[in-house]
Amino acid sequence: MKTFIIIFSFLVFFTSSSYSQWVACKFCGIGGNISSIAVLDNIIYAGTSYGGVYASYDYGESWTDKNNGITDRGVISIAIFNKNIFRGGNGAGIYLSTDYGETWNEKNFGITNRYINYFAKNNNILYAGSNGDGIYFSSNNGNSWISKNSGLTSNVVKSIFINGNQTFAGTADAGLFISSNGADNWIKKELNDLYTTVSSFTLHDDFIFAGTWNGVYRSQNNGNSWILKNNKLTNFIIESMSSTNKIIFLGTRGGVFVSTDDGENWISKNSGLTDLYITSIAICGDMVFAGTNLGVFKGFINDFLIDEVEENINSKGDILFYPNPADESININLTTEQCYPKEILLLDNLGRVIRKFELLPDINIQSIDLSGLTKGIYFIKINEKIKTIIKI
Repeated sequence: MKTFIIIFSFLVFFTSSSYSQWVACKFCGIGGNISSIAVLDNIIYAGTSYGGVYASYDYGESWTDKNNGITDRGVISIAIFNKNIFRGGNGAGIYLSTDYGETWNEKNFGITNRYINYFAKNNNILYAGSNGDGIYFSSNNGNSWISKNSGLTSNVVKSIFINGNQTFAGTADAGLFISSNGADNWIKKELNDLYTTVSSFTLHDDFIFAGTWNGVYRSQNNGNSWILKNNKLTNFIIESMSSTNKIIFLGTRGGVFVSTDDGENWISKNSGLTDLYITSIAICGDMVFAGTNLGVFKGFINDFLIDEVEENINSKGDILFYPNPADESININLTTEQCYPKEILLLDNLGRVIRKFELLPDINIQSIDLSGLTKGIYFIKINEKIKTIIKI
């Protein structure tokens, strides 16, 4: 086994120059910026500002035009409910596809404002937020619509969210409204900025998060009260949100931010992005997709769970790594009980766990087997800290 000395300046430089969280998808559609992304059975659907809807069957490597019979191709929103794909037009109103986007049927009976920003569904009730006529309501899968605007003081509805018996409406210029009776009446809820735009919602660990143009608000009582949660956030114009059971993604006009502690802290995650105006975020399995003005970007969710490389991981002598770079194995010397982990994870350069090592309390030196791995960069995760290693 060869012996090397750890040089952190080399590791940090090597990692930052060769590793990206985001990868640009090969988006060949001609249609302006990406306005919305949705997922159905691992098919990625992207709506564009004037080119219509495109679908990718290979996680963004190629795209297929899905606009058969559509003359006005401008798309503001896409939503999928039980294999029904709804597209909200930029002047064309609402269209529905029940065959994965192969054909579309117009669903505009009762729609007077055909600029549709958002869709939401609760059981058999479908909601559509418009850009000038408030909220529309349908109980027959979009065959007909009626307005549901009693109590709303804004006609521009940017987002709709449903949790239990509460329906939330985010407006463009009057803040947040909540209905507890199926949108028959709306009551304004106070945020720090009463007139901010509320663009998006997500649910994580029983907290409701509202993305606004004043940052992120969090509620733990189903919307009765809200707390601003902007710690370490550097851009406060939120355009989109999405979450998994481990992480929350924010799409802002200054890039993507993530939180793994229920919004207490936000971390910028923009490596590989060539456009920081994030219009939409969507989850597909273990991948996340971001829509921008320059197309679609993708990344592995586990990648965003990795913290920044800890340059001072050895500063107190708690954990020693040797050799690094390494060939067949690397030794980890755990010298204090305070930092002693129950397990050590070996991650690939996409943040995926490839090997797991369970430890016994009386073992201070652990040998990590690197045999069989290809040459390149890997990460060792110990007690939420990440160490970069190089396999040679």
